[in-house]
Order: sequence, then C-alpha cells, then structure tokens
Amino acid sequence: MIELGWDQVLAHRLIRHGLDERRALSAAEVSRRVNGIQAQVMSAAEQAIGVRSSAVSPAATKAALWEDRTLVKTWAMRTTLHLLPADDLPLFMAAVRRRSPAYQKRWSKYFGVAEDSLGELVDAVGEALDGRCLTRRELAEAVVRRVKGITLDHLLSGWGTFLGLPAREGKLCFGPSLGTSVRFVRPDQWIGSWREVDKLEAEKEMLRRYFRVNGPAVRRDFQVWLGGTPSLPAWKAVVPELAEVSVEGRQGWLLASDVEAVRGAKFGEEVRLLPFFDHYLLTHHTGREHLVADEDRAKVYRVAGWVSPTLLIRGRVAGIWDLTKDVVTISEFRPLSARERRGVAREVERLGQFLGANVRLG
Repeated sequence: MIELGWDQVLAHRLIRHGLDERRALSAAEVSRRVNGIQAQVMSAAEQAIGVRSSAVSPAATKAALWEDRTLVKTWAMRTTLHLLPADDLPLFMAAVRRRSPAYQKRWSKYFGVAEDSLGELVDAVGEALDGRCLTRRELAEAVVRRVKGITLDHLLSGWGTFLGLPAREGKLCFGPSLGTSVRFVRPDQWIGSWREVDKLEAEKEMLRRYFRVNGPAVRRDFQVWLGGTPSLPAWKAVVPELAEVSVEGRQGWLLASDVEAVRGAKFGEEVRLLPFFDHYLLTHHTGREHLVADEDRAKVYRVAGWVSPTLLIRGRVAGIWDLTKDVVTISEFRPLSARERRGVAREVERLGQFLGANVRLG
C-alpha cells in the first residue's frame, strides 16, 4: 500500500484544480481542466472560472458562451446545469447518459410516456429545434404537437426534469436568452459539429479525468459526482491504471502515473475565496473531513444541495464568506494568522477587480 499525507494530496489537488495559482486560461480551458463548472447560479460559475484564471472576466465568459461558442451551458453531471467545453460536449453527454431501468420507469410515469416512446420524445425535441432558438414554452408546445399523450403542463413543470433527457442525448443545450426568457438550441448546429461517442468509452475517459483532478478517491465518489447508474465494466477497465493508496489511514485510488507528482506536491501560500457550488467542494462524497471539520460541515454543505461560498486556505475550508453591498464578510471557522489575513485581503481586492466593483473587506 502506498502511504501519503493529506498535505501532499491537498497540495496536488490545488494544482490540478487550478487553485495554486491563476493561469492565463480561457473560460473553456478552465472548464476542461476541472471537468465542468457547475452553473445553477451564473454569477457563481463566472467567479469559479475567475478564481482559476488571470485572463477571464464575467464578460469573457458570456462571450465564450454566446459569441465564440467555445463554452456550452447544459444539464450534465447529476442532471445539474454546467458550463462545458464545446468540443468535449459529446463526450460529457455520452458519459452522463446511462440511467438505471428504475430511473427510466419513474421518468416515464411522471410524464405519462411509455418507456419505449422516450426516443420519440427526444427526437421531437431535436426536430423542434432544427434551425431554431426556442423558449421553454415554445419548445414544449412544439413537442406536444409531435408526441401524443403528453401534456403541456407536464413539460412546463419541474425545470430540468423534462429538458435533462434530450440534453443528455445531445438534442438540446442553452442558447442566448431573449430578455428574461432562456432559450434552447440544437448542440450540433450551435457548436457546428457533433460526434457520437460510445457510452462505455466515455465513462472510461471520465473516470480517468476525474481521478486526474480529484484523486485519491473511491468509486462511490465518482458515482455521486457523475450521477446516474455507474458502469462496472468501465471501472474494471480503468482499475489497472490506478494505484491503491492510504492517506493517513483512509484508503482510495489514484492514477498510478500521478503517484510521484502527489509525493512531491507542496503548498505555496494559497488563499482563495471560492463561490457558491465550487467544483473543488463537489467532487467527494465520502470522507469530507479532510476538507471541512465535522462541526462546520452543515455551514458549507447546506440544505437543498446548496454549497456556501468558502474561504479556502491550503486546500481546507477555513470559513465561509458573503458579499453584500460591496462588503465581503468572513465567518472564520478558526483563528487566522496575520499572513492568512493578508492573503484574504489580496483575494478580496482581486474579487473587486474581477467584478469591476469597489469591494472591501468588512
């Protein structure tokens, strides 16, 4: 068994998550580096990119989505909204496509559509969006006209429930909004290309990418992060590429090619203000005590799946923060050193520059 320490592991993860230093990366490059940026709250997604890049502003992220089309917004891991690199969209969609028979049965029952008719519904979405950019109501009305037995009320209820299925099948992603109304387009037409990716090959590649950024981890961590029904064949295929390690008594898996990099990883003076739902805090389901103490966990991982903005110091959560009326307030989980406070002040200044606002520390 390979023995490692948590400082080595966390220093290595910071590097792989782009949190050791800000690099001159585009929004799409940041998204690719960390396997997608969670985007229920768009301003938080923009900050998650900005905390990792010295070259991206909120306007640049919007341009990547709606002008350059190098970034795509859609339902992905855990059927949650994410920003994904456009050229990797087919890979991500194939990886999250697998769903259990029980899930398919519940979905069919909810919408009143026979399981063998799900393909008809997905095709109807693709046909409705052919050469068009539609609001949700416009899309739902077009689908109802094409598929018998499905109602408009069902399609307009449960925001991502209906839209997540055609998104996973590569038939739908977000297009530019019309005022306050979001709109949808066909991914193949929006990004200008599409390739079909085998689901098993996609899961294998996502396993490799996941462990490259988040190892050590266990299979359950990957399953919860990805969502859906895990593939045992994919896991068995990738296990020979992994090394089993013990991190101060907690066992997990790491890419064998990364063992020496982890052994040599060292902290700099990393202090970061992570936004809501930052990817760094969403990648492990088991053993989160290495990220945040048990007594503080509920302040970070809140009810209804909300993940608080956090103060991260050397890979561990040292507090949570809030921005109200251009004032950043820090709620510390432990006393901060003078050096750490200087790091916090620099981050607050950097946040103000990123937002184009006169942000100060309260």
